[in-house]
Amino acid sequence: MQLILADAVNKQEWDELVHQSGGTVFSLSIYLDATADNWAVLFTDDHSGGIVCPFAVKAGVKVLYAPFFHRYIEWIGANQPSDEVLLKELQKLFPVADVNCRMITGGSEKVHQELDSDSYHPNQQAKRMLKKAAAYRISEEWLPEQLMQLLETELAPRIAGIDAHSLPKLQRLVTDFEHKGMIQINLWLEDTWQGALWLLVFEDRVLYLKGTVTAEAKGSGGMYRLMEYAIRQAFSMNKLFDFGGSNAEGVRRFNLNWGATDQSYQHLQWNNAPLWWKTVKSLRDKWNSKSFS
Repeated sequence: MQLILADAVNKQEWDELVHQSGGTVFSLSIYLDATADNWAVLFTDDHSGGIVCPFAVKAGVKVLYAPFFHRYIEWIGANQPSDEVLLKELQKLFPVADVNCRMITGGSEKVHQELDSDSYHPNQQAKRMLKKAAAYRISEEWLPEQLMQLLETELAPRIAGIDAHSLPKLQRLVTDFEHKGMIQINLWLEDTWQGALWLLVFEDRVLYLKGTVTAEAKGSGGMYRLMEYAIRQAFSMNKLFDFGGSNAEGVRRFNLNWGATDQSYQHLQWNNAPLWWKTVKSLRDKWNSKSFS
C-alpha cells in the first residue's frame, strides 16, 4: 500500500471514486481540504481503492485524527484489505491515532442518527415545541455571516471544539460548498432574524451540518421549527435526513424525538509514540485539565 499526500492526489479521480463507491461527503477532497489540518490517501498498489487519512503533526509525530465537522474515515473503492492488514499499515504510518472509522472494527462504538420518511414520527415533546413555535416563519436566503456570528456568540462558550481553530474551518467548508449542495434555512419572528442552520445535500442524504438560534427562540421551539422544515425538505427530495450526530446525550435525545435511529461507527485509538512524546502529552493534558477545572 502507498500513502499519497493530498497535494499529490488526483482529486478529480478520487472524488469520482467516492461517488462511484457510495462513499460519504466526508471522503470528498473539498470536504477534507476545508476541515483537516493535513490529509492523505492510503491507496492499494493499483490505486483501485483507498482510505483518507486526516492527520496533524505534533512535535514531529504524525497523529491520525478526526477533524471537527468530520464524522469518520471509510474505505473507498475496491480491494479493501482485512481489518488486521489495514490497521497494521495505519499504525506503521501514524504512531498516534484518535480517529473515527465507518468500516474497521475493533474500537469503541459511537453513533449518529438518521431518519427516513417511513420512520418520521415526532413524539409528544417535538409536537409541543412545534406548537410553541407556530409564530416563526422560514426562509432560505443565503446569510452565512449572520449564522457564523451567532455560532461564535451562542455555541463557542458552551460547546468544546467550537473555537477560534474550528470556526474558520467551518467558514471555509460553507464557502466552498455554497454552490455544491449547501442550503441555509433561516428562522424569523416577524422581520427579526432568529437563527439558522446549514444543510449539505449529497447523494442519498441531506446532512445537517451546523446551526443555532437565539436564546429566546430556543426556549420557544425555534430549533424544532427549523429542523422540521429541514427534514421535510429532505423527504421532498426523496432523501434521508442525517442529523450529523451526536453522541452527546441531550442532542441525541433531540434527534430521536423525530423518530430517528442510531447508526454505529467505530472510534479507534492507539499511542505508539516515543516515551518522551507520551510524557509531554501527559503533562500537557494534566495542565489543561487543571486550567479548565
